[in-house]
Amino acid sequence: WFSNGAPSACALKLAVGKYGAENVMALNNPVAEEDEDNLRFSREVAEWCGVEVQHIRNSSYPEASAVSVWDRRKGMSFPRGAPCTFHLKIEARQKWERGTKVDWHVFGFTLEEKKRHDRFVLTERENVLPVLIDANMTRDMCFDMVRAAGIGLPRAYSWGLPNANCLGCVKATSPTYWNLIRSVAPEVFERRAE
Repeated sequence: WFSNGAPSACALKLAVGKYGAENVMALNNPVAEEDEDNLRFSREVAEWCGVEVQHIRNSSYPEASAVSVWDRRKGMSFPRGAPCTFHLKIEARQKWERGTKVDWHVFGFTLEEKKRHDRFVLTERENVLPVLIDANMTRDMCFDMVRAAGIGLPRAYSWGLPNANCLGCVKATSPTYWNLIRSVAPEVFERRAE
């Protein structure tokens, strides 16, 4: 599962290197509110890895928009999390898996995310290959690996954002994050005010 971040790009590259491109599917859950530069990054990573990145959307939300989810669910965040994450990522993945036999999953969990990986295995699925953790790869090592391949990191990183997810993620609670979003993507606030 390729999220348009540097760690997931490296996880994909390691999986293809170990198992062969013919045995690896690169899947992405697109979200309309991600920065457009993620598409460039996705194309370059696909070429680097020798695979096609397939976009898996939830058929209930074909536009893959977080704003559409919020409108239909009548909220942006609930005690169990953000509905956009559930419907555009988790539910889209689960629906796709019902029609496709999957032996293993690979996500971009880095060495510093071992606890997050372990929690994911306990709560969502057991058949996850922790390729970055097994390779002792940190987030910074992933950035270096992508740069060494001649691929520019997603623009969101250059703005100081911690990942290449949606701009204006409703799960973000840091005032620093929101001040940064206001400075680099003021249209996020205009769109939210509508």
